[in-house]
This record gives sequence, C-alpha cells and structure tokens, in this order.
Amino acid sequence: MPDMSHLLSRHYENVYEPAEDTYLFLDALLDEKPLLLSLDPKICLELGSGSGCLISYLGSMLGSDRLYMAVDINKDACETTIATGKQNGVDVDCVCSDLFNGFVPYRGLVDVMLFNPPYVPTDEDELGRTDIYAAWAGGIDGVHTLNLLIPKLKVN
Repeated sequence: MPDMSHLLSRHYENVYEPAEDTYLFLDALLDEKPLLLSLDPKICLELGSGSGCLISYLGSMLGSDRLYMAVDINKDACETTIATGKQNGVDVDCVCSDLFNGFVPYRGLVDVMLFNPPYVPTDEDELGRTDIYAAWAGGIDGVHTLNLLIPKLKVN
C-alpha cells in the first residue's frame, strides 16, 4: 500500500477513499509485478485515478524511469493524485478530463493502463457528474462507463 498519510478526512469529502476494491487491485498489481517488470513499460496511465493510490503504487513498484499519467474528471482527485505521487516519490502528471477525451491522445501509446471503474448500480441522473459521484456511479447495470470505454480502446 502506498503511503497515504498526507491525506486527511477532508480530502475524502470529494475524492474516493481507497477501499476493498482498491486493496484487491493493489494485491493484483503485486502478484503481477514480475510480469510488469518483464514488460518494461515506459508509459503507464490510470483512468479515474481518485486518490492516486494505484498509479503511485505502480510507480513505486516499477521505478522512476517511466512516465506516469492519470486522468480524472474530478479536479480534487487530480490534485490528490499528484500529491499522493509526491508523497510516494512518484512523479505523476494528471489531466482533469473525462475518460473519453482525456486519454484519447495516448491510445496505442500506453504500455500499462489501470482502471478501477465506477461499478455501483445507480440511477442515470448520477452519471456525468464531476464530483465524488463520478467515482462510483455505474449506471443502471453498474457497467455504464466500461460499456463506453471498451470500444474506444486500441490494443496492440
């Protein structure tokens, strides 16, 4: 787990606090560390970075000789992601944008992409927000964001 001690309860008023889903993702990254190192990725991107926990952990695992970027629609999440990277010695650039415009210039260039998508089933009126609701609002079936994202991915 990256060092998150710089964040106070007020930071989590508008930024998703790492929880069980985040911890499972961290465990998966640790399990895949040998593979990730063997791939020698140069560009790593997290979509919907929230607190910056995942991209900072990846950066601490892989080292500073890579480019770490993040995209989040929530400006508070972008600021928090950058701060978490700094707290953990990882230089993270974060773009405040929706997933579909913020990462398009990097399609086909990213070696490792992380995404812990919003998956909580919610009413449609919770979609499209730029506050903390964006962190969990998955639409009626919980996969709204994934259904929009997957067709836009280009896999080499």
